[in-house]
Amino acid sequence: MRSRIVPASALVFLLAVLGFAQTFQTGKIMSINKHEATAPTKSSTDAPSKSSTDDYDVVIAVGGTNYTTLYKHHGDLEPAWGEGKDIEVQISGKVMNVKKANGKTEKLRIVSSKPA
Repeated sequence: MRSRIVPASALVFLLAVLGFAQTFQTGKIMSINKHEATAPTKSSTDAPSKSSTDDYDVVIAVGGTNYTTLYKHHGDLEPAWGEGKDIEVQISGKVMNVKKANGKTEKLRIVSSKPA
């Protein structure tokens, strides 16, 4: 009797973990817009006046919904990303994880969503 309980318990646990795990799905980049740099304001501090990151609005269509995401990045945009390109995404609350060409994931903040 005990020999059946352990494998059955392990199977139930494995199925529960797989059920909660979110998988990546295919999305399509609809548009990419770089935010315009704002003119630095005169400051009385010695702190740098310009951010070292660039901000992009990236609209990604996934499963009939267009998600507008905010991507903060140092330097140039991910080379594999372009309008009309398919990418692998995972949505978790207000965050979209996007796989890059090197296999690593990048977190983009979801700022809005609407039906496609």
